[in-house]
Amino acid sequence: MGERVVAAATEHIRQQKDADFALLFCGERVKSLYLRQGWEHVPGLKVIYDKDNKAYADGYALTLYVADRARAHRFAEDEPLHVGPMTW
Repeated sequence: MGERVVAAATEHIRQQKDADFALLFCGERVKSLYLRQGWEHVPGLKVIYDKDNKAYADGYALTLYVADRARAHRFAEDEPLHVGPMTW
């Protein structure tokens, strides 16, 4: 059942015309479920989420590249991703 839910949600995200990429955090137990649906793990990705440059580091950061322009600029371990203070 979980596999179908993740597959449907992933497909919904892929169909969004104004989405560049999606980001999620998960634990070890479900990481492979997302990877099977095309999500990618970026080891060591530092996600900055507020004006004080706090980094979110719990779990695994997984990305789903939706737009070609996002695919052309994949995130690297040494490149922090700033998502802003109103992300969550």
